[in-house]
Amino acid sequence: MRYSIVSVVLAVLLLTPGFGSGIAAAGTARTTAPDVMGELRSVTCEGERLEDCKSDPSAQLREYVKGRVAAGWSKQRILKQVAQTYGGHIMLAPPKRGFSLWLWAAPFVAVAAAAVFIYKRSAAWAKQSVSAVEPTVTSGNSQLADAYAARVAEELKDY
Repeated sequence: MRYSIVSVVLAVLLLTPGFGSGIAAAGTARTTAPDVMGELRSVTCEGERLEDCKSDPSAQLREYVKGRVAAGWSKQRILKQVAQTYGGHIMLAPPKRGFSLWLWAAPFVAVAAAAVFIYKRSAAWAKQSVSAVEPTVTSGNSQLADAYAARVAEELKDY
């Protein structure tokens, strides 16, 4: 019974028009102008995205991007061409190479270093607190330790 239900569900899914087309389309996603412009900084407006700036040079760059998308250029090709023309500072995200790679890696390195530091400090703290709690029995305190052990054993008999 269980296998027949699974078979029916699979048959319905496979025979449904367009079920597999979403999987094929995901690998061949089309480049859109907003996708490309979302990764570019404005040419003239300091600190603004290309999509948000109202200046004429930014409008010209938006039209350039739209024209390249209409011509069928890939996103990477458009971004590379714009970066060569205007410089790497036009990209919103720093490139993942050279010194900029350190900018991407620094947060992960800092978290790892903090984790190692916290682990070592807590291990040292735990070792220090355990050694402070453990009684040290010397030759002069052996009678006191024996009396204490006998009292603990006597009290534990009730439980």
